[in-house]
Amino acid sequence: KGAKSCTELKQKPGFEKSGEYFIDPAKTGIPIKVFCDMDREETWISHDGEELAPVTFCTGDGCFEKEFKYEASDEQIEALKAISETCYQEITYGCKMAPLKNTRFGHYFGWWTGKDGSKKFYIDGEDEKNAVCGCHATSSCFQSMFNSTCNCDAVFLPLWSSDEGKITNKESLPVRSFVYGGLFQTSKKLT
Repeated sequence: KGAKSCTELKQKPGFEKSGEYFIDPAKTGIPIKVFCDMDREETWISHDGEELAPVTFCTGDGCFEKEFKYEASDEQIEALKAISETCYQEITYGCKMAPLKNTRFGHYFGWWTGKDGSKKFYIDGEDEKNAVCGCHATSSCFQSMFNSTCNCDAVFLPLWSSDEGKITNKESLPVRSFVYGGLFQTSKKLT
């Protein structure tokens, strides 16, 4: 009782196994439920956007927004970040003819918002100026020979594709929402 993190909790007898536990990073007296991966010594905070969310047809920049509600207060999240050496959040974007960006014209169709509500265009890493997805680090993006940095930016056929990433810039976390728009053809789809 009274542990600030999963790492601290693991030091106590009877808490060696991974599972759901209560911790109080901010020492508020109101603990939060988290999942503790004791093998990796990671603390996971859940939110209401764990499942893929289909995007309905809309027009206009940023016409779709999926907001995330966390099972912890901002105070508890910030306290946990402060005592953590590293933080990350994974993101997955499914697409069918729905790119995240058009680099030729400098236009972004999709982005996520950080803890302060500001737009973030990178899906992987910590460099906010480098709008890339996870496939970029391994040079495995479709059309990477044409400088594509995300799979969804390179697929112009009506086939499903996806991009994933691991956002590691802890100062920008947590992800508050994912925004997309617009879908100017009904054949474009994303999740």
